[in-house]
Amino acid sequence: MKKSGGQKTKKSTITGTTSDVSDVTTTSSTQQQQSGSGNIRGGRLNIRQNFHEESERAINEQINMCITASYMYESMKFYFYREDVALKGFYKLFKTCENYKFNKQAETLTKYLQKRGGRVRLVEVRPLGNDEWGTGLQACEKVLELEKKIHESFLGLNELAVDKGDFHLQYFVQDKFLHKQIKWIHKLACHITNLRRVGPGLGEYVYDKHLQGKTIVADIFHSVL
Repeated sequence: MKKSGGQKTKKSTITGTTSDVSDVTTTSSTQQQQSGSGNIRGGRLNIRQNFHEESERAINEQINMCITASYMYESMKFYFYREDVALKGFYKLFKTCENYKFNKQAETLTKYLQKRGGRVRLVEVRPLGNDEWGTGLQACEKVLELEKKIHESFLGLNELAVDKGDFHLQYFVQDKFLHKQIKWIHKLACHITNLRRVGPGLGEYVYDKHLQGKTIVADIFHSVL
């Protein structure tokens, strides 16, 4: 009987130990879940390194400037698509710019800002105040003026990066924006020079065909057939 009682006592002790371990495991699991949920809900990992608040503010300003420029390209694009303007070559030109330039720039800047631990702060886009862009030459001249302002803004961002000792931001701005901006400004200047050369009216019409990748002779031959 004593032996049996001893076995019962031993079994009870083992059961109690197993219960204690189970309690500890459950408590640990609960704490981990609470800790994890706390990190998800309110915790923010600090990944900022050598990234000044002024740089974050300047990048946000650049993002909003690119978005505003994208709106301007959008307005120009559909202006030249109108039936009373009907210059589809310029429509194609500004459509390509709007799709692949400022939208892409804004997205690239946004991703970079978040990689550095910053936060995007978008503002309300101001009305352009104009939906009439005149001739193709006048529109290109307006775009050139805008591009030079944006390039100047990128130069300011680059200087700020140098001043703050942020070499990563400096390389990013030079590699992703400054070189491409210079190429596009030169291309715009070439369009303006050629448009001034051919003149308004028929000259602008022929140049619009050139922007479409077409020629007057090809159009006449196609209409005859």
